[in-house]
Amino acid sequence: MSFTESLREHADSIWSAWHEHPFIRGIGDGSLEEAKFKYWLRQDYLYLIDYSRVFAYGGARAQKLEVMQKFAGLMDGILNTEMELHRQYAKEFGIELEDLEREEKSPSCQAYTDFLVRTASEGSVPEILAVLLPCLWGFLEIGERLVETGDTSEENLYRDWIEMYSSDDFRQLTDWARELMEDYAEDLSDRRRQRLKELFVISSRFEYKFWDMAENLEEWEV
Repeated sequence: MSFTESLREHADSIWSAWHEHPFIRGIGDGSLEEAKFKYWLRQDYLYLIDYSRVFAYGGARAQKLEVMQKFAGLMDGILNTEMELHRQYAKEFGIELEDLEREEKSPSCQAYTDFLVRTASEGSVPEILAVLLPCLWGFLEIGERLVETGDTSEENLYRDWIEMYSSDDFRQLTDWARELMEDYAEDLSDRRRQRLKELFVISSRFEYKFWDMAENLEEWEV
């Protein structure tokens, strides 16, 4: 078993819970209330801003030029391509740029992004990969699972979402991150590997909370 496979196995119960979550099931069969998806779009836009910062830390921490270039390219892709696509996609659901910019992070989004940025600022490339992989790999697994079990007809309002996260491009990105983690893991102590598993689990739990946040239209209580 590879190291990334052991990470996935360590968090299996959490990942299984994602697939059974009503938000994911609703995307899969098209039954998700549009208000909940629009909420997710707005919060995910804020998430992506800090997500790009984590890639910036990855580039700064990397020792090899090719790894620095990859992280830099991914950050550029998030800021200048993915976020533009996100804005266009949001507009299809009636969400304007002004709405995205006015949005305030929910408690779960705030906690998750704080965790990501703090881990990236304090750790090195393996720690950064450990907290990034649940999002990258997790979305790919969800997308591929929904292609197999969900409704991918034109009648499903969320068909484009499923296609995006099951695409070859997204798989290639996930494979790159997994392969890089395998390279680093070869030289790590058992104690360091255990810490990476802990970070992977925490990030996986935050992914679940992000789905739950959108399903429940989470707000600050005060």
